[in-house]
Amino acid sequence: MTKREINGYEVKHAFKLGGTEIILAENPATAEPYMVCTCSSNNSLGISIISSMAVSADYLDAVHDFVARLDAGVKQLESQRPLMPATVLTAADCVPGGMRGDLNGQVAVIKPERLAPEYRDATSQLVLVTGGFGASPQARGQAVYCTELLSKQEYRYDRGDIAGVISPDKMPGWAAKELAAIRGPRERESFEDKAKRLAEAARECPKQGKPRDHSNPEI
Repeated sequence: MTKREINGYEVKHAFKLGGTEIILAENPATAEPYMVCTCSSNNSLGISIISSMAVSADYLDAVHDFVARLDAGVKQLESQRPLMPATVLTAADCVPGGMRGDLNGQVAVIKPERLAPEYRDATSQLVLVTGGFGASPQARGQAVYCTELLSKQEYRYDRGDIAGVISPDKMPGWAAKELAAIRGPRERESFEDKAKRLAEAARECPKQGKPRDHSNPEI
């Protein structure tokens, strides 16, 4: 197995949570052999960015820092969790044959297995498709640009990440209200404004959508 190193420190433990990887690494050759940092690649170029690096001569201090960062990440996710029942959507909740049509303007369901475990819920799965070559079944491209119904954040997914078009009778009540809030202003915008908005979304939204499920190494 190839060793992973960051600034000369070998990664010993790593855990991904909420789009950020928390890392504990070691370099016995230095006076402060233990290092804790965070790593994120949720940017338009998909480049890993190391931040909040801290080194220590005390292993227990480093472990305490590592655990504290995990705890802070969990609390942040809990604070962002909406006060509504957790619901996981699958292809069974979608319109039969919906993927054979054009997805533009449709409310799509992101496959739960394409998301990290903490985002496998309707609040992260339901998106309004706004563009991208992948929105058309005949196009060669795969990119599908979406607006998440609850957060209103713009994301990019691949067509293969989408389970289908949500069936009207499976649409949660909160999602219908959020959809109306999004569609109202957009139905009144001009062609030029719409083109500008989609172009800006293509430039600014992450390379991929919410963090995907990449198995965490044992800690």
